[in-house]
Amino acid sequence: MILTLIAAITVTVENGTEPGRVPDTLKAIIYSIGPEGGVPVETTLVTGGKAQIAEPQGAQAVGVEVIYGRSSFFSEPISLGGEATVFIYEGGGSPDQVGVKQVNVAFTTRGDTLVVVEALHVENRGNRIIEGTDIMALPLPKGYSDFFYMGPPEDYLVAKDTLYLRPQLPPGISSMAFSYVISGSFTYERDITPKPEQVNIYAEPGLKLSGKNLVSLGETTIGGMPVASYAPKDLSQAMKIRVGGGKQPPWLLALIVAIGAIIVVAVAWFFIQRYTKRQRVLADLGTLEFLHDRGEVTEEEYREQRSALVEEIDRILSKKEAEEEKEEEGTDGEEEPS
Repeated sequence: MILTLIAAITVTVENGTEPGRVPDTLKAIIYSIGPEGGVPVETTLVTGGKAQIAEPQGAQAVGVEVIYGRSSFFSEPISLGGEATVFIYEGGGSPDQVGVKQVNVAFTTRGDTLVVVEALHVENRGNRIIEGTDIMALPLPKGYSDFFYMGPPEDYLVAKDTLYLRPQLPPGISSMAFSYVISGSFTYERDITPKPEQVNIYAEPGLKLSGKNLVSLGETTIGGMPVASYAPKDLSQAMKIRVGGGKQPPWLLALIVAIGAIIVVAVAWFFIQRYTKRQRVLADLGTLEFLHDRGEVTEEEYREQRSALVEEIDRILSKKEAEEEKEEEGTDGEEEPS
C-alpha cells in the first residue's frame, strides 16, 4: 500500500487595528493559484485566529480570503508548505489618511479615436478601513465614451462628467484603474489631491504630447512594446497635456494590454478574480451568515437574503453543469481512432 501525505498550510489571523481582538470564529475561502489566477476551492473556519488547511491538489500557490464583518481580507500568495497570515482591520478610517503613491497614464489609438488608461496607486496610512466616502473626484473630458472601471461597481460613481472614487481602502496600498475613449485630439487635464509622489505618462510612438508642465524622457518598452515616456516637471502643479496627431501604429491596443498586465501584478493576485460573479455571491453569502450569527440582521432579512443568494448560486452552478454536459456530449460523439 502506498500512502500519500497531504501537506498542510497554517493560517493565522491577526487584527491590525486592535491587536488581540480576533473573533472566536471566522470564515475563510481558500484559493488555488495557478497560471490563470486564483480559483476558490474550499471554505473553512478559522477558530481562535488559527486554522490548518490541506494544500489544494495541482496548485502552484495558495491564497486565503478571510471574511470579517462586511469586508474581505487577503493573504499574500503562499508557496506550498508555507504559512499564511491574514490581517483584518476595523472600520472608521479617515480620508485624511489617504496619500497617492503613484499615477500611471497611457495614451494609445484605436482607429480614429484615442484610448486613455489611468491607474492610481493610493495608500491608506492609518490602521483603520476607510469606506463610505469619496476619496477623490476626477473630471472626465467632454465627449468621452466607453468608460470602463476595473473593479466592482460600488467603488465608483460617474456623474456630470466627473468620476467619484469611493473604494473601500484597507491599510496599505490599493490600486484603481479605468479607461475611456475620446474622438480625435483633446486636452488631458488632471489636478490630483493629495499630490502624487510619482506620475508616469506613456504614449504610442508617433502620438504628439505637449504641455508646459511636461518633460519627455525618451522611449522605453513595456511588455516588450516601444512607448514614449513622459513625466510632469512639477508634481505639485496640475497637468494640462495636449494629446493628438502623429501616425497610428498598427499594434493599436498593445499598450493597454501591457499596462493592464502591470496593473494586475501591482494590485495582487485577487484583483480581478475576486470580482467574478460566483465568487461575489459566495462572499455575500459568507458575510450574511456572519452577520446573522452576530445578530446584526433580523431572521426575516436573513431568510429573504439567503434564499435569493442560494438561488443565484444554483443558477450559476446549473449553467456551469449545462456547459460541461454539452462539452461531454461533444466528446462522446467523437469516434475513437482505430
